[in-house]
Amino acid sequence: MQRRLRCFVRMAKEALPGPLARNTQTGKPMKVREAYDRDFERYLVRGILEKHPQQVADFLSSDEARGLPLENRLLAALALEPRNSAAQVASFWPNLQRAPGEEELLRLAQFLDQPGIGEALKAVLQNPDTRTAAAEALLRGRTRLDTARLTR
Repeated sequence: MQRRLRCFVRMAKEALPGPLARNTQTGKPMKVREAYDRDFERYLVRGILEKHPQQVADFLSSDEARGLPLENRLLAALALEPRNSAAQVASFWPNLQRAPGEEELLRLAQFLDQPGIGEALKAVLQNPDTRTAAAEALLRGRTRLDTARLTR
C-alpha cells in the first residue's frame, strides 16, 4: 500500500494556470484543455490519498517525501484531515513559488490557534505580491471561517 501511495503522490503535478476561456454561462474565466485536465488529475489523486490519511501522514514525514517537489507534498498535505494538515501547509509556504490558493489560505485561517500558522498567514497578507489575492480568497471563504479570530 505504501508503494502505491508514493506513486500517487508523485503523480500530483503542479496545477497549471492556463489556458483559460470564458465560461459561456457566467462569463468568468475558467481553465480549459491541459489546465483543466491537470486539475482533474490532481482531484483524482487527492481523492485516493484522502482515503488513507495515516499512511499519507507517515509518508509526508519520511525522507523520501522531502525529495519530492513541493507541489506534490502540498497536495498530499491537503488530503489529510484539516486540523492535522494546517501546520504542514504553513511550513510549505515560505518555499512556494506562487501565491497561496484559496483552499490553502482557508485551511490556515481555520486553525490560527496552532503554532506558526498565524505568522504564516500574516506574512502572506503583508506581502505586496500576494496580499490582494489572499484577501479576496479569505473574503470568498468567509462563511467557512470564524472571522472574529482573523482580526486579532
